[in-house]
Amino acid sequence: MRMFVAGFFVTVLSPSVLGEEPVRPMALQAPTDVVLDRGDSGAIFALGDDWKMQFDATGATFIPCLGERAPRNLGIHFALGDGVVPVLDGRRVTIDRGSFHEVYDLSPQSVEQSFVFASRPADGDITLRLPLDTELEHASTDANGLALIAEGIGGVRYGHVTVLDADQRRLAVESAYHAGALEIRVPDAFLDGARFPLVIDPVVSTIPVDGTNGVDSESDAVFSATTNSYLVAYERAVSLLDHDILVRRFTPTGSFIESYSIQIDGANTRRPALAERLGIAVVVYARLLQGAGIKGRQIDIPNATLGAIYTVSQAGDVNPDVPDVGATLSSVTRPFLVVWRHEDPFGDTDIAACLMDAAGTNVSYFTQVCANFKAHDEPCVAQRVPAGQNWIIAHSVDGGTTQPLREITSCIFTPTGTPMGFQNLSLDPTRQHSQPKIAVGAKGMALVAWIADSATDDADVLLRLVRLSDGFSGSSGSNATALDHPGGESLDQTDVDVGFDGQRYVVAYAEPKSASSDFDVRASVWQDLDVPTPDLTMIASNVLIAKTSDVEREVCVAGFDTSTNGTSYISWTRSSSSASGNDIEAAIFTSTQAGGTTTLQTGCGSPEPIFTTSTPVLVGGPITLSQIGGSSPLLFVGFPTSIPLCPGQAPGCVLGVNPILVTPMPPFISTTVPIDGTLAGFTFAMQVIDVVPLSATGTICGPPKYSSKVRTSDTRVVTIQ
Repeated sequence: MRMFVAGFFVTVLSPSVLGEEPVRPMALQAPTDVVLDRGDSGAIFALGDDWKMQFDATGATFIPCLGERAPRNLGIHFALGDGVVPVLDGRRVTIDRGSFHEVYDLSPQSVEQSFVFASRPADGDITLRLPLDTELEHASTDANGLALIAEGIGGVRYGHVTVLDADQRRLAVESAYHAGALEIRVPDAFLDGARFPLVIDPVVSTIPVDGTNGVDSESDAVFSATTNSYLVAYERAVSLLDHDILVRRFTPTGSFIESYSIQIDGANTRRPALAERLGIAVVVYARLLQGAGIKGRQIDIPNATLGAIYTVSQAGDVNPDVPDVGATLSSVTRPFLVVWRHEDPFGDTDIAACLMDAAGTNVSYFTQVCANFKAHDEPCVAQRVPAGQNWIIAHSVDGGTTQPLREITSCIFTPTGTPMGFQNLSLDPTRQHSQPKIAVGAKGMALVAWIADSATDDADVLLRLVRLSDGFSGSSGSNATALDHPGGESLDQTDVDVGFDGQRYVVAYAEPKSASSDFDVRASVWQDLDVPTPDLTMIASNVLIAKTSDVEREVCVAGFDTSTNGTSYISWTRSSSSASGNDIEAAIFTSTQAGGTTTLQTGCGSPEPIFTTSTPVLVGGPITLSQIGGSSPLLFVGFPTSIPLCPGQAPGCVLGVNPILVTPMPPFISTTVPIDGTLAGFTFAMQVIDVVPLSATGTICGPPKYSSKVRTSDTRVVTIQ
């Protein structure tokens, strides 16, 4: 059975990938594990690629993952009796039935059910009658076994049975379905010659209606610098009323490490969000219907352990939903901030928030985030905030009677939760503003991205920088998609997200092809500038991340925000009306062109001139040069070359630069690369040539070829990123 979040897709892209060729991602290494968890009552829950099982004192239940087309869980309860506590050992669950053991061996693709008889219970045939408590209908019994299905939805296949004795003698027997029970008969003739223990061994698997389950969606991701890995949380639709929350961990190159079952106990859990701090991650999500609330769970990544599930929202919150979580690197006792939406007593929706520790045991609730008798929705918080910086929360809000369209508001709080002010970011009262997302950069600023739409115009991605010290918006705002499409476009962008990769902001979004419902994923890259006034400049535009004949939506960006090479993880949900269903796909995106600094061996002299350059060199970023010693050093800047200056006299003296600029070299130079996205990938060279007195000795290039003596430094070749 094919399953993409049991096998994410990944590709590696850079801004130079600007064409319209479809991305052909490689599959991330497929997980080969079964996810296990225990409920509050002690029940054992197990989740495979397309199935789920529950084991408790009433017996075992096999539930096929059929997605939201199943109105509820359409499972099979193997009703052999109750009152016996199942025992879990690795990936095997055993129930002691007295005369035999009921055993389940769990694999990602299927469940092997077996009945183990230590001795012969009596003379004659062994007839095992297995009552099946299920809503599924008997569809057929054929060479593949018994099929129980719900028409047009899917179901369960109960394979034919193999009987195996201690001497490995085998007998294939058929199972018969009568009056809601499965009957398996082992004939007396086989038993007479059998050596016990004897194993009766059928296999149970899911029958998807279209060849796959395709039931995964709503991904969120975070990079853990402490463990050099990234975590991906997502929800899996077992049925319309049963959504599970899972987390997978991968290396930066896409190799699967491990899985975590956050909540797989049959509850209706939705919309997971992730944050991480120093190797400890927190997952928050909404539990709907029975036991409704915002839930949380801690992951200790280095030790691969899960904490207990806890409730984040308060008892008085009505219909809490749409949670988000962020982490601060400040040294505080409550380093995680959780926000969510709930209904207030007046019928409006409002935003709630709390600061807490990862285990959910030390919680401080905000008295007020933005209550003002307006309808607030879609709260979000920066996933990671550097030490010493303030929190920022953004959300959409109805403007009220004077402005009925939705606006985007940002609120600033200190690391301990003291409010610092708020600001309306949207500014355009003629458009509907929604879907805000935030990423915090390295200059005390946060970039807020959202979607702006109207009845007379298409939906666009808008951006605005916000200063974390006081909430002031340092930029007038940028229409990202207008800049992405300088020739004009009339497409409705949606599902925007933003991340910071340690160098730049990456803004990704879903965009339809023409006016169709087939969405692709695209991205743009932005640099924040702090001189003279904080603002944004676009480095790369209209980068195609994913393009297929299917629909790519629900975009997520997670920056490797300690990276020096500008790397982000971008994921999305790929939806298809064909056999593939809904699955999570991903790409590793590099916002900088391949570049850096290399050294050419062109130096000579005793001593030869020494100078250093800062790395990396970015568009709009600083570049510094330091020079040590020298009599009259000159800085040569131009294109790399290699011309021997004194082949016979001083072979090591080489001109490494074809100069376009020659200037006296002071001990220290600091300047800024121009703010021009076309400079990304541009390569130039620098070398110091020191003019020394004629009396100088050593390996020096000079007379009779030249009137002066010179020493040369090695050449630094720089590619701007």
